[in-house]
Amino acid sequence: MVRSMAIDPDSLRADARHNYDRLLQAAKTIFSSGQSFAPLDSVAKRAGVGIGTLYRHFPSREALLEAVYADKVADLAAKAQSLAAQNTPDKALAAWLRATIEYSKQYGGFNDLMSLAVKDKHSPIAAAGNSLLKKAQKTGLLRNDVTIFDLLQLVQAITVSDVTKDDIRRVDTLLSVVLSGLQAGKDKK
Repeated sequence: MVRSMAIDPDSLRADARHNYDRLLQAAKTIFSSGQSFAPLDSVAKRAGVGIGTLYRHFPSREALLEAVYADKVADLAAKAQSLAAQNTPDKALAAWLRATIEYSKQYGGFNDLMSLAVKDKHSPIAAAGNSLLKKAQKTGLLRNDVTIFDLLQLVQAITVSDVTKDDIRRVDTLLSVVLSGLQAGKDKK
């Protein structure tokens, strides 16, 4: 994502690793309740450490978000590869975009991580989606003037709409509108 220079938890002493794990768990709890922009001192307080300890482990909110959702980002990257192997490029991209929406709805705070991906050309989320997009564009199925950042921004807009995570039919309708606009030939004026 933003390459926020978070430390490697495996290199920590046992006591520092304990604090790291407590901070991560506290952030997961707070973020999963939809409070990803809660003050960072509330994360430190919930973990039972001082704010200085939090900043030693996570120098920014972005670093904390990246650490909390690292496994979900890895899942999305693996899902992109799996979908690419099992589907046509356009269907793989559509299924992957749907998965990013589901993650954003299911895991509170993940959408905030998505907003970072929209701005970061080195984001692993963007890289995974971009490989699917480029394959679909090469086949001529999707318009060439769209970037992965355009798609992530559209997905994020669907996610922040008032569609609940249980209203998947509405999400599918909104995503279908987006995907229809991606079809080759739609970029002609």
